[in-house]
Amino acid sequence: MGVRERLLQDLIQIEGVGLCQLCDHEGFVIQALPKADNQLAGTLPGLFDFGDQDTVTISGTNGYLLVKKLETGHYLAIKVDNDVNLGKVRATFHESANRLVALLQ
Repeated sequence: MGVRERLLQDLIQIEGVGLCQLCDHEGFVIQALPKADNQLAGTLPGLFDFGDQDTVTISGTNGYLLVKKLETGHYLAIKVDNDVNLGKVRATFHESANRLVALLQ
């Protein structure tokens, strides 16, 4: 298992996190956990207007979608349940994103 996959594994192991994807600047999935789930592929670029922000959180009836646009142009996205500790998830999400940027440059 490579470093990139271990970083995604850290996110997917948080209770309530059901999907984690790293996508390129066009939205194509580079790495996903679970591996067979590509449901966000191609939808990330253009779907969100990040403006001056680098992270978007969408609240839905079945949970949250957190998307972070990385400095490299990649996107990191996770889908989490409604009953998660969102603060803990965000902290790990941002930490993993920062570590991914170093790997992707």
